[in-house]
Amino acid sequence: MSDPAVEITLPDIRRGDKWGGIQAIGPVTVAIGDGPALTPDIPLRRIRMQFRMDGHLLRTGDSDVTEDRDFPIVIDDDDNWEAHIPGVDFPFIKKAGTVDWDMEFYQGTEQAPLTFYYGSFSVTQDHTRPVPP
Repeated sequence: MSDPAVEITLPDIRRGDKWGGIQAIGPVTVAIGDGPALTPDIPLRRIRMQFRMDGHLLRTGDSDVTEDRDFPIVIDDDDNWEAHIPGVDFPFIKKAGTVDWDMEFYQGTEQAPLTFYYGSFSVTQDHTRPVPP
């Protein structure tokens, strides 16, 4: 089976700024072999998104309210695998550099995720705040 993950470039942000989130995720579809791309037949249970810089975890978003998370992910339609991430109004990333991220999807009672989206974006240094030590 080939890797179904799709690389997505998120917009760059400035260090210390709030993040606008993602207005629409999905519907997620997967193609098996030469067949058409279809939404998985098992309902979506959870989405987790992690942001890392130089291998260090910076932020975690999760649709599961019982998990330790920095921001919520909202599943809008579990059958069609649709969701969104509301914007955050706190300083999202406090260090300039390249941020790598991925988004994991959990279906039904399965414990292992399916990583369908990943990518990177730049956090640019702002011009008026000093660089942290």
